[in-house]
Amino acid sequence: MIKEKLGSVQLKEKGQITIPAKVRKALQIKAGDRLDLYVNEKQELILIKNGKVRQIRDLALEKLNKM
Repeated sequence: MIKEKLGSVQLKEKGQITIPAKVRKALQIKAGDRLDLYVNEKQELILIKNGKVRQIRDLALEKLNKM
């Protein structure tokens, strides 16, 4: 589900993109942060701040262990 469009980027010759300031602010990311990239079955790119997936997994496992 798409929440809102925050901009668009252009792929540079060396395969690089610049993440727009509006996106960086929305995701609370800054220079030096690590980002995890995923592609879903619709060939959509998913960008997640490094460590968030691990936090979600750990929380889910904690809840399962309490059941």
